[in-house]
Amino acid sequence: MSLAWPEVERRLGPLVEALRGADRIAVLGHVNPDLDSIGSVLALHLALAAAGKTSWPVTPDPGSPYWAFLPGHDRLVVGAPEWLRPDAVAVLDTEIAPERLGQAWALVERAALRLNLDHHDTNRGGADAALVEPAAAATGELVFYLVRALGVPVTPEIAACLYAAILTDTGSFRYANTTARTLALASALVATGVEPHEMATRIYDTRSWAYMKLLGRLLSRLERTEDGKVAWMWVRHEDAVEAGLLASEVEGLAQYPRMVEGVEVALLFKETEPGVVRVSLRSQRFVDVAAIARAFGGGGHVRAAGCTLTGSLEQAIERLVQACRQAVQREVMAGEGAGTSCGTGEE
Repeated sequence: MSLAWPEVERRLGPLVEALRGADRIAVLGHVNPDLDSIGSVLALHLALAAAGKTSWPVTPDPGSPYWAFLPGHDRLVVGAPEWLRPDAVAVLDTEIAPERLGQAWALVERAALRLNLDHHDTNRGGADAALVEPAAAATGELVFYLVRALGVPVTPEIAACLYAAILTDTGSFRYANTTARTLALASALVATGVEPHEMATRIYDTRSWAYMKLLGRLLSRLERTEDGKVAWMWVRHEDAVEAGLLASEVEGLAQYPRMVEGVEVALLFKETEPGVVRVSLRSQRFVDVAAIARAFGGGGHVRAAGCTLTGSLEQAIERLVQACRQAVQREVMAGEGAGTSCGTGEE
């Protein structure tokens, strides 16, 4: 399959022009970063540096220490130090909003130009130049086309960052957002020098003893509704503190409730601090978890979303499980009324 994506390549024009006109550029990811955020930020930073720009890769919160192998990771700036004064900010993998940029928001306020590249359909806009394309499996896909539009070669270092972004946001190419274009792009990155086995080992198969012990404890807490359609686990604040783990290290645990046979919606509740609970939602086939997350002030994709609630962990579990239970029931009833099975959706 050709890597050409004419619609996206045409719409990249304003972003390319803006980046070429700026000299000092901060490339920002979102709070509680995943690898699509970190990988995309590092890839664009490396490309801008290759184009002769002064560039800084920025994250509001530290990512997992297991991501330190990515090229440029040692240059990541956390937050918005006073010395960092960019002409432009390029916000990736999220909308430009204080709650999504956390302690890095000050950089947006300092910069004269706001740029945005994202694949979330919940993006509300607010940039001077932007491209939001929900058909992309990952923001890393869009960064690939932006790098090419800038006239910068996709080096092995850039390719590694983009592959990590795409690999993880597609669930190792298992999610419904994986397309023929996604696989063709991954193939092109491998041809550039990415080692899929090494990448998968570093991202998925390397964890600390403390992490594995915590996982064992959490699996013993696995619960589900009576009909088996909704399953969940929870992490108390003291669990992560005792294990010495960052919030980003427990993010991927949402996959375990999702693996249970018969489960449609999986939930991971993470008490980030007493009275604050971050919830990761995943669905298999037909429930729009982004709609559920939006009802609680969050957002995301149809099959993967998140939100943050205030109050006790027990209250958060009760509210979200009930909302998911109702969403499943609505979809089941809608399918029965139509006389057809419920369809799949894009992540």
